[in-house]
Amino acid sequence: MRADLRLAVITLYAASTVVTIAPFAVYRLASGQILVGLADACIVLVFCILAALAWRPNWTRAVANLLAVVAAAAVIAVVHFLGLSYMWAFSCLVGNFLMADRYAALGINSVMVIVIAFEPGLFVTDTDRATFAAVAGMISLLSIIFASRVDQQRSQLTELAERDGLTGALNRRSLDHDLRSLQAQRDGRSGTHCLVLIDLDDFKHLNDRFGHEAGDRVLQDLTRYVERSTRSSDRFYRYGGEEFVLLLPNTTLDDARQVVTKLSRGFSDRVRSPGGAATFSAGITPLRSDDTVETWLHRADRCLLAAKHLGKNRVEIDPAP
Repeated sequence: MRADLRLAVITLYAASTVVTIAPFAVYRLASGQILVGLADACIVLVFCILAALAWRPNWTRAVANLLAVVAAAAVIAVVHFLGLSYMWAFSCLVGNFLMADRYAALGINSVMVIVIAFEPGLFVTDTDRATFAAVAGMISLLSIIFASRVDQQRSQLTELAERDGLTGALNRRSLDHDLRSLQAQRDGRSGTHCLVLIDLDDFKHLNDRFGHEAGDRVLQDLTRYVERSTRSSDRFYRYGGEEFVLLLPNTTLDDARQVVTKLSRGFSDRVRSPGGAATFSAGITPLRSDDTVETWLHRADRCLLAAKHLGKNRVEIDPAP
C-alpha cells in the first residue's frame, strides 16, 4: 500500500466501512430490524470483496471506480428505501474523491447528491434541502482540492525518488526496476531489446583540470541531449559517476547502433567542455533469451571497455548469437 495510494484508500475505505457499519448491522439484526440489518451487512460484504479484488494486479483502478458507484448507490438505497439518515452521503463524497478517478467521482457524487436532494419528504423545508446541497458542494470542492494536492505531491515525490539529483536522468533504482521488469516480460526471443552503456571520455581529466563544476555541466548536457534526441519509450539512467545507461526497448541491434552512432556524433558536435569537444564511448548489447539482468549489464560493460581500448569516442556492439 505504500507504493499505491489508490489501493491504500480502497483498503482504508473498506476497513472504515467494517468499523462504522458492521456494528449497526449487528445491532439491527439483534433488535429485530432484519431488513435494515441485512442491508448493512450486504454493504459491508460488498466493500470487503471489492477491496480484496483491488489487490489483484491491474485491477485497482477499475475496482476504485466500481467501489465509488457501489458506495453512492448504497447511500441512495438506504435513504430512499430504508429511510435512514442522509448524513452518510458526506463521508461517501470524501471517500469517492480520494479513491476514484477525478471525473468519475465528480459524476457519481453529483448523481448521488441530486437524487438525495430531491428525495420526497426527506427535508422539512426547501431551506434544509438547499443547505444539504450547499454543504455537499463545499465538501466536494474541498475534497477535490485535497485529492488533487495529494496526487501532485505524490507525483513530485515519485519523480524525486526516480531521478538523479544532479543530471535529472533516471537513477540506479529506476534502472534496476526497469531492467528486471523488461527481463521478466520478454517473450523468449533474443535481440528484441537493447541496452547501451555510455561513458564520457577523459572525464577525470576534465574534472582535475577544470574543476567539478565543468564536469557537472557536461553530465547535465549529456542527459538533456540524449533525452531530447530519443523516443519517449527510451529510458536514460545515470549508472554511476560519468557512466550512463540508455535502454532501447523493441529495438534491433542494427537500429540501436544507428541511434547511438548518431547520438555520439551529435553530442560531440553540439556539446563543448572547457577542454574542447565532449565525447563518449558506448557498448551495445541485445537482450538474449537466457539473460539475467546481471549478464546483460556485464556484456554491455565488456563492449564499453572494448570501445575505450580501441581509442574512445566510438561504439562497440555485442551481437546476439
